[in-house]
Amino acid sequence: MNGMKPVRLTSITGTVAVAIGAAILSFDHISKLAERHGYSHTGSIILPIITDAMMIVATIATLDGRKHTGFARFALALGVVVSCGINVLGAPRDPVSMGLAMLPAAWLFMTVHMLAKAGMKATRKPSTRKPSPLSVRVPKTQMRYPSWDAKRIAQSLGCTEATAKRYMVTVGSHD
Repeated sequence: MNGMKPVRLTSITGTVAVAIGAAILSFDHISKLAERHGYSHTGSIILPIITDAMMIVATIATLDGRKHTGFARFALALGVVVSCGINVLGAPRDPVSMGLAMLPAAWLFMTVHMLAKAGMKATRKPSTRKPSPLSVRVPKTQMRYPSWDAKRIAQSLGCTEATAKRYMVTVGSHD
């Protein structure tokens, strides 16, 4: 996939698998609850679809690498809360069933969050800030590493030895 690292590809694949599983499991809870509360058969099918579709859109928007994903994260978090709440309301009235009903949406939220955090480092653009000139960098490097000679400073800064010598500060030469 266009040079994508295997770890990133595996993470995305895992998130997609969790999203599909969460959608399938929560569909049943949401549609049954909607029917019990007066939704038509069609409405009880559409409600879980739009709930899960909104979470999928928010997931994609969160992971697309853009700088400002605050609203997408809010929409995803809201979708997870709504989905968890509806799933719990649709579950049998025992603590284990209610806890299990929350898991699909919670796992979706956690996997998306982890993937988004990992993606922030991978998609961050390189700095456009220009490095300071060698006239500043050479003396700073020389001060930081006083035992380094011009050749070593040149290697660390990516310049020639002659350039490093030109900008090196001579200290304590009183003849």
